Amino acid sequence: MFTEGTPQYKAKKWIIEEDSYFICPDDPNLAQRYILAVLYFSTSGDDWFKCGAPESFNDTASIVQANTDCELNGKDADAWLTPSLECEWAGIACNRTNSKHSVNVISIERNGLNGTLPDELRGLSEIRELALEQGNIGGRIPTFYGEMSKLEVLDLNFNKLEGSIPDDIYSITTLQQLDLNDNELVGSISTLIGKLTDLTFLQMEYNDMTGVIPTQLGSLKNLEVATLNNNQFQGTMPQQVCDNRNTEGGELVALVVDCLGGSSRPSPPYVECSRGFSTEPECCTLCT
Repeated sequence: MFTEGTPQYKAKKWIIEEDSYFICPDDPNLAQRYILAVLYFSTSGDDWFKCGAPESFNDTASIVQANTDCELNGKDADAWLTPSLECEWAGIACNRTNSKHSVNVISIERNGLNGTLPDELRGLSEIRELALEQGNIGGRIPTFYGEMSKLEVLDLNFNKLEGSIPDDIYSITTLQQLDLNDNELVGSISTLIGKLTDLTFLQMEYNDMTGVIPTQLGSLKNLEVATLNNNQFQGTMPQQVCDNRNTEGGELVALVVDCLGGSSRPSPPYVECSRGFSTEPECCTLCT
């Protein structure tokens, strides 16, 4: 785990030898400070566009300069790995429970994140939003993220994630937004998606996913947006999904898939999604 050169080794070395915040071994925030350091080194933090660590951890002027130059998501904040509470670092928000400040938001967009997602993030038990958007993060989505039992937003769009969506993700029943569009994902949408009953927003477009749209998608009565286009899905849009568009009280206002058959796409893969007649509501809101 602590093999020299790994993000975990670098994070441990930073905590023990370089972090002038001097956090105590029994401090309840020690674990999450380490986890965030692992995230920093896993995503090539020294090459981030903004809010990277100071050039010298022991030079006050260098630390001040790093904080002065740090602005992310339209807000001024402390640079990462500077000697302040990690909740003050750019893109991080925390809630406070007794003496512990627990990370509940990580939101970093368009900041040149590279590398891979570390398993260690599962240790942030209070996290409700993980948004690492528009970077070059590769590798697979860790299966351990299914242990994030309070996660409401998982937004990893516009990266280079590959492999299939782990079934464990469908165990996060608190999810309201699952945003994985514009990656390199393969595989199918699991029937386990029916467990995400709080889901309101689903984006999976611009990947290379296959299979059929599961009927269980129709059991998500709170779903408002589902964009599944520019994949390799085929078959027929389940009636259960269309019912959430066509029946009174249905919340689904945007349903987008590759459903242009005919001369423009004479053979699969594409999804049959009835456009209805003038006297009937449409199912898909947009066919690509």
